[in-house]
This record gives sequence, structure tokens and C-alpha cells, in this order.
Amino acid sequence: MRIITPCALALAALPLAACALQMTIMSRDSGQTYKGVAHPDGLGGGTISMTVDGRTYNGVMARNSTNDSFGFYQTFGKNSSSGVFSASGGHNTGTAILSSQDNHGMRCELAGDGTGHGSAICVDDQNKVYDVVVSF
Repeated sequence: MRIITPCALALAALPLAACALQMTIMSRDSGQTYKGVAHPDGLGGGTISMTVDGRTYNGVMARNSTNDSFGFYQTFGKNSSSGVFSASGGHNTGTAILSSQDNHGMRCELAGDGTGHGSAICVDDQNKVYDVVVSF
């Protein structure tokens, strides 16, 4: 049986407000890493903050698709004293738009596996591409 923790459902769909997701960001033209954090709002969106090269970007994210599964319990026999439970997560995608205090922008496409882990590709307004790994 696969158990999905509360924070595990958080990436891209980002359904739980109490979870903070840690982001590790790397530019495709260097090995420099940066940090960020995503805060789900419990409704399929939330906020993201990331600092790259000393510039902090803040913004919102929203789910744009999901492939969720569900769980069920099936009983066997007259007494129904035993049964089988099955549950599974889904795949979620989302978009984020961020801006800095000095009016620079960052756009991200997010994808999650339904277990609290995922990735993103972000592009700033100078067309610099960043890979992002997300986990709780």
C-alpha cells in the first residue's frame, strides 16, 4: 500500500497550505545553485519566492492540469471482515509568474509526481533558463 503524506500532494497542484516546498535552482549556463520556497494555498495555487544572483523574485503559481487517481476499499465475504485498500497519486502541472522589486520577471512551468517532489523550468526576462528541483 502506498501512503501519501499531506505535503506529498503539494507540488504543482499544491493543495495544502501548511507545507513549504524547498526549491533548488540552477542556471543552465553555470553550476551555481540558488534557493527558493513555494507555499501552497490549499486551492491549487500559492506563492513562490526565489533568489537568483542576489535578485529576489516573488509571485503566484496556479495548477493548469492534473491526472489524479483515487482510493477505494473493497470487502470480501459475508462478514466483510477483510478487504483491500488501494490509493495512488497523480501527475500535476502548473505555471508560475514572478517579478522582482526592480521589475525583472521570471516565468516557470512546474510538474509534480503527486508525492511532494517535482521539477520546473524557469526563464527570466533575459531568456536565461533555470532548472528547478522541488521537494518538501
